[in-house]
Amino acid sequence: MVDQPAPPGFENSALEERKAPLKDVKLALEEKWKQEEQGDEAVDNVEMKESAPENAAVSDAPAVKPDEFLKAVQERDEYLDHLRRLQAEFDNYRKRVQKEKVEMRDLLIQDFLFQLLDVVETLERALHPDHEASDADSYRKGVEIVHQKFMAVLKDQGLTRIESVGQPFDPFIHEAIMQTETGEVKPGTVVAEITPGYFLKDRLLRPSRVQVSVAPRDSQPGV
Repeated sequence: MVDQPAPPGFENSALEERKAPLKDVKLALEEKWKQEEQGDEAVDNVEMKESAPENAAVSDAPAVKPDEFLKAVQERDEYLDHLRRLQAEFDNYRKRVQKEKVEMRDLLIQDFLFQLLDVVETLERALHPDHEASDADSYRKGVEIVHQKFMAVLKDQGLTRIESVGQPFDPFIHEAIMQTETGEVKPGTVVAEITPGYFLKDRLLRPSRVQVSVAPRDSQPGV
């Protein structure tokens, strides 16, 4: 078989046929790249739109001037310093008041004990071995003197005894522990005092324990 030369233009057509698939692949890749670039641009546009309000809010916020900032810091420090001084003054005031209360209490106790010394000395003289009483009346008189002095000291401190016998029963100052039927006084009258009650100035220190009268049974209606 004899080789014959190829017809004119055959080589060019064959080359074109070989390049055709490569051209199609190139076009496909370029199309894909184009789509990817468009997708990235869309994502960037969305991110820019989302961040736009935040950036706008930040840009809309008023800028603080350095002088105003330093002034605000100085005022803050002054307020804090003033607050610390007030707290220290209050602590000192509280300690001073507490100390004055203790000193006042000690002075009151001192004055009260000083007044009791006279009573104690009277008792010591009565109990001294060299002191011999001839009869019981002398002892009684000595006890009465001590009692009077002691009550005088208590009276100076604001202590007063409640007068109960013969007075109408008052539940605010009396405590009834016994009842007695009698027609000599009105019902509800204090006829006897078991233990005395006392006022400390205007405050009730202890109520009087008393015996109260009631009407006799034979005088009550229906009996």
